[in-house]
Amino acid sequence: HPLAVAYAETAVQVQQLVKCAIDAKVVVTPRSGGHSYEGFSSTTGTLVVDISKMNNCTATGTDTIRVEAGIQLRDLYLSIHKSNPGHTFAGGTCPTVGLGGILSSGGYGTVARRFGIGADHILSATVVNSKGEIVEVNDKAEPDLFWALKGGGGGTFGLVLSYSLKLVKTPENSMFHITWTLLDAVDVIMRFQKWAPTATDKLTMYFYQLPGILKIYGHYLGSMDELDAVLKESGLLDIGTAVMHKVSCSPLGAKMFFNFDDTCQDRVTLASQAFADITKSEKSYAKSLFIVREIPREVVIEYQKLLTLAPGVTYVNIEPHGGIFASQPSSLTAYPHRKGNLFHIGFAILVTGLPVADDLAHAWINKVHSLLLPYSNAGSYHGYADLDLPHPLQSYFGANVDRLVEVKRRYDPSNVFRNRQSIHP
Repeated sequence: HPLAVAYAETAVQVQQLVKCAIDAKVVVTPRSGGHSYEGFSSTTGTLVVDISKMNNCTATGTDTIRVEAGIQLRDLYLSIHKSNPGHTFAGGTCPTVGLGGILSSGGYGTVARRFGIGADHILSATVVNSKGEIVEVNDKAEPDLFWALKGGGGGTFGLVLSYSLKLVKTPENSMFHITWTLLDAVDVIMRFQKWAPTATDKLTMYFYQLPGILKIYGHYLGSMDELDAVLKESGLLDIGTAVMHKVSCSPLGAKMFFNFDDTCQDRVTLASQAFADITKSEKSYAKSLFIVREIPREVVIEYQKLLTLAPGVTYVNIEPHGGIFASQPSSLTAYPHRKGNLFHIGFAILVTGLPVADDLAHAWINKVHSLLLPYSNAGSYHGYADLDLPHPLQSYFGANVDRLVEVKRRYDPSNVFRNRQSIHP
């Protein structure tokens, strides 16, 4: 229950709201898309500054844009399609996620294994700081603050108004998905986790498992013939009931394809109903882990059994690493999950609202987390906020925590911007 929610439309309005909160000694909670699993974008007793109406996007060059942080990804990609043909932004796939939220957490997207996360492509940011000043930060102007804004957690170091972003050129986009029946789940996961992290960095994939759905979606930056050769090498098509669908797309169509659509039309819609059930839920539990050791077959079997026993609708997403991540140090930006990870796995369960169902869902997801934890480095993705984590800052930011604390002490010593799991001075 926030004290108030203000819907800002201009930078000056945001600045005035932050100054008002500072004078009243009220915590400021920024909100762009409002997708926080733990409700960090509507914290009790704070002033929520909603910037969803600040969603303009303008091309500033062939491969650069200036974009306000309240824009949703679907509108961002559509704007890029119109203004920067043949280019895309290396961001995520969920169409209703706000840009400010995803970049403050990192942003794994459909070309991540070739180009890295979305936060790696921020050229500069305009921020309202803890003094109520509007400042521009980049590699040369306030470089430590700029570093922290790239994956160091939202609502922590200031309120980002807008970004300058570097786009990537993707002239060839060969898209595919492979589907199986759930009976093949164990064999698919075993093959996928062994092969995917070592595949060419021209290929980025997502493994999805929802009720009745087992799919791998892929984005290959090359021709269909090249893609065929890569997939033949994978062995995935030799497993059980495999059925593949593939199509060549524009950069915008590639994003559409990843939203559970079999087409590559130059439009952006919401995802399938099963996926939408998770994202629209009033409450859901989510957890994630960065896996560094291959998960044994017997553990995968147990994991699949747990999915069949889940007290609600579940969603599983596996994102292979390797590629460009294999050569990136954890200190490149505040987002540390790079070299040494095989893949990231995220899982969520929808809560129906009944207290008993809530308790069952919570217990279930903790059991899944405990099962997979021994094969991880205990790292978790900040975008899957999890209040159960015993050491959340270490899980989210790893060895970057100390530097983030120093940045916080320097730029927000009074802790104007904070939530239950933010960096404290």
